[in-house]
Amino acid sequence: MFRFITQLSILAATVHTGSGGLIRTRQSVSATGSCTADCQALSDAATAAASDVTQLCTNTILSEYGSCFTCQVNAGTATLADAQSGVNEFVTGCQQAGHPVNALTLSGAGGLGTAATDTGFVAAATDTADGFGAAATDSEFGADPTDTAFGADPTDTDGGFGADSTDTDGGFGADPTDTDGGFGAAPTPGSSSGASGSSGSAGSAGSAGSAGSAGSAGSAAGSAGSAAGSAGSAAGSAGSAGSAGSSASGSVKKSAGQRTSAGVVGLIPVLALSTFMHRHQVTAKVGSSPDVGTAASFRHPRSPVHKGVPPQEVLPIELWEIVIDWVYPDTGLLAIAAVSKVFNELCIRLYLLRKNYTLEALLQTRLRIPSHILRVLALYLPSRNLPAKHLVCDIDSPGTHRTLASLRNTIRRSGNLEELSVVFDQDLLQWQTLRQWGERGAVMSTLCSTLSELAQRVPGPVFVVLPWQMFSCRSRDVADWRLDLYQYNPPPEAARLRRALNREYIRVPSVTKTWYHNGRLGSVATLQRLDSATLRLVTASDSPHLRAWSLLTLNADWITCLHLGKDTDPLRPYLGAVITHLTLPLLHTVFLYTDTIDPGTLRDFLARHPSIQILEYYGVHEFGPTRPLIDPPFAHPGLAFLRSSATPVKRSIGRLMPGLGGSPNLRRVELSFRGFARAAERPAAGVVRELRALAARGATGSPILLTLIIVERRTVWEILKGVNLHDMEFWASDAEARAVARKLHCVGTVSVRASTVHAARLMLDWIALLPASVDVIFMLELRHRDGRQVLSNEEAVHERYKFEQEALTVLPHVSRVICTVY
Repeated sequence: MFRFITQLSILAATVHTGSGGLIRTRQSVSATGSCTADCQALSDAATAAASDVTQLCTNTILSEYGSCFTCQVNAGTATLADAQSGVNEFVTGCQQAGHPVNALTLSGAGGLGTAATDTGFVAAATDTADGFGAAATDSEFGADPTDTAFGADPTDTDGGFGADSTDTDGGFGADPTDTDGGFGAAPTPGSSSGASGSSGSAGSAGSAGSAGSAGSAGSAAGSAGSAAGSAGSAAGSAGSAGSAGSSASGSVKKSAGQRTSAGVVGLIPVLALSTFMHRHQVTAKVGSSPDVGTAASFRHPRSPVHKGVPPQEVLPIELWEIVIDWVYPDTGLLAIAAVSKVFNELCIRLYLLRKNYTLEALLQTRLRIPSHILRVLALYLPSRNLPAKHLVCDIDSPGTHRTLASLRNTIRRSGNLEELSVVFDQDLLQWQTLRQWGERGAVMSTLCSTLSELAQRVPGPVFVVLPWQMFSCRSRDVADWRLDLYQYNPPPEAARLRRALNREYIRVPSVTKTWYHNGRLGSVATLQRLDSATLRLVTASDSPHLRAWSLLTLNADWITCLHLGKDTDPLRPYLGAVITHLTLPLLHTVFLYTDTIDPGTLRDFLARHPSIQILEYYGVHEFGPTRPLIDPPFAHPGLAFLRSSATPVKRSIGRLMPGLGGSPNLRRVELSFRGFARAAERPAAGVVRELRALAARGATGSPILLTLIIVERRTVWEILKGVNLHDMEFWASDAEARAVARKLHCVGTVSVRASTVHAARLMLDWIALLPASVDVIFMLELRHRDGRQVLSNEEAVHERYKFEQEALTVLPHVSRVICTVY
């Protein structure tokens, strides 16, 4: 602590004297006495090496000047410790030779980190601690001969700054009755500021000045040989024990006097800072200069030992700003910020200023901050609530666990937080990344518990959106996730698998079991990577089934494909509410397996995602077309491929194109439907709806590739009744289907996929009605069907050749006919 005070006192001296900085390129030791004799010989030896210091002091000074001397010894590149050793040997040699040194001051002319004797603190000849004007037998800071504290009363045992053992005000060593705020003032009169002492206190001949006190702030100004005195006093001549000497010795060099005065005056604010940090159990290690840096550590007080003094009662806030501005590196500011509220705001403002941030910018409702600023935000006034509603944190890999802990503290203070996004600079689930962290389990646990804690602010479930999958869970279940083992909240029977996976080499499973929010057990795909997590709290939902819930999106920037309604029965009633609050910037493909989503909601979702290029709809269990999926119609700017599919059981085709047929960049349309059906079922109704919307495009834009996949399967009921496909009505024979074919000016290529040559022949008449010259591609499933071989290779090739010749005859205006079999 003494070295810390000494170093900071030099720092503050520079601030007060305006010297423009300290000299750090040389180190020197000056020894100053009260004799006016000429010491030019010593000045000429200023460049002596450290090895010559002892010889110089012992022989030259002792033989020529004895106890009367005024000298300065420059140690060159030597350390002050070496010079100090030489001067100490000189003092000892003087005493042994019968030339006792009356008074001596040791000081280092520049450079922080010097010996304790730096900055000209007047010490007695036999002083070994180089205190602040101590008596001859003193070993501390100007204390009474029996004192063991910082200028404390002789009965002081608490080790405070001169405070009596009954002191409760937390002052700087002041007795409870002290009103002057002095440093170590006793309750009894004797001096205005400083510990009392007897005149001419114990010491060698001509000992350390009058009154034995530590002296006021102005003492030692310009003096180099005085031990201690009242305000402005100093020993004027060697051997003047107990005299009220003049303010400065005539033989003292001017530069030394100025440095000593600056050191004492600059000590005051820094001593206050060091005392304040000491009271709050803060330790700091200050480097040699602000340019080099400081390393600081702190710990919050577990139980107050002293009642702290507010910093503004010690120094004005403006002076605190000057003193704190000398703290380097920036982490040292965070250490001091934990001491008090005043220091907290001063240090954090300065830290943010160095990082080109402002405190006002961090108190916004929408905020994006990096890791080091997040730690500052967690430290800033821990009792104050933060106004952030949308928070984005960019977390670097070094110190991830500590940063996540800061994030959790910040979230707890952000009562209005609605959305949290955590973005990592690399994939946390990469094996190379995890092997570098012995704390990988702790990192994942902290992340999951933080998300769970935030999600529990709303009572509803958590809907989790992953690449290719969605599922639901309860908010408290998120805290039990083991993402480092590629698990969510598995059932108990997965314990053996968990133990098997908890090895040095982790085998990544493709699926895992988890519990849905309604208690059902299901299988979901494992999370293969983790580089971001976004949690949004929805407190007022439009869903009639659920009013409050949470939406957790993992790897939002990697989700290019989204499945809505597939194998997620517990989620289907809530899909409309989920996609209302879902934003995926790189979404490319959407698979839609349900028609329960409101048409306006689905339209808004597509409008928010212009990056979507593929939309595939798979009809539900209905037998006829109903309302459009998108309403009102929307010309999506990025959509290039539309697919509408129906099977013998899922017949709800004809609902996709009416809402999106006008998309300007549409290039391909694929319709999969049942080609044969009973006349009462109107097999062409759904297809005609889709084709009418496509025909409305006209001849503008790029030509469309129209793919028609004809499903030639019967239902189980038709098979049991023995109904043959040839006895059913074919969709292309319908009058409405033939009428819409004449309007398809936008179609440039027609691709027909059929299972039999019979269905392909029935399509020739419909293709012949197309108004534009098109290319026709037939893909016939002749060799294998339903896992069995239908025709041999030779038979399939023969059938293909016969069909091509027939197609060229029926379609004379068609430029090209391509037929493939498989």
